[in-house]
Amino acid sequence: MDDIRKGRCPLCRHPEVIASQPVDEVGGASAPMALQKDRSRFTGLPKAVHGALVTYTCRSCGYTQWFASQPAEVPIGAEHGTRLIVADGDDG
Repeated sequence: MDDIRKGRCPLCRHPEVIASQPVDEVGGASAPMALQKDRSRFTGLPKAVHGALVTYTCRSCGYTQWFASQPAEVPIGAEHGTRLIVADGDDG
């Protein structure tokens, strides 16, 4: 499948793609949506985000893909609300 991030829809082949960074609105503040967020223990608001999400949407058909930035830097563990799933054996 073609990479929508290059500017062409892999479904309908339209040559216009919208890139955007979705945000969460929490308590009157906004923060990028992300795979994981460190929260302030005083306010509960995000103080750092890991794996900020970016969407790419075809301007014609609306097909959308989500991608996370810097996925290798997302902390893994129950205390972060994340877990790593590793495939075992041969997939094919």
